[in-house]
Amino acid sequence: CLWGVSQWWGERENDRPPSTLTTILLANQGRLTYPLYPILRTRKVFRCREDVLRFEAAVKFEERIETAISSKDWDTGYDVYNLIMVEFKQLLDDEELMKSIKDLPVFLRKLTAPAVLVYCLSRCVDLLEKMKKI
Repeated sequence: CLWGVSQWWGERENDRPPSTLTTILLANQGRLTYPLYPILRTRKVFRCREDVLRFEAAVKFEERIETAISSKDWDTGYDVYNLIMVEFKQLLDDEELMKSIKDLPVFLRKLTAPAVLVYCLSRCVDLLEKMKKI
């Protein structure tokens, strides 16, 4: 994860099908061109080292919940869910962190610890539904 946040996000998005095969084919043949524009990377996603560590911890929670769901280990998954909830509530209470996240452009917000934890919580819904069926 620390080797490249964009690579990490790309791996999460890879399980979705491409938008349109026609678009990809036209782009590969050079018939479809996109305008060139400068990329300005002046915005800092992480305010400090602590933000990076929070993000890394959130990614580890995501990995743990995915492992628990895929191995059908509901008890471990429920324990991880409880840890995620505690961490998420702590982050929500940090007003300075939440203000800095709101100041980020929308497309960068997905690279923050609370955003990853929200994704984890959405996966926990599946876990909790499956636990109820058992």
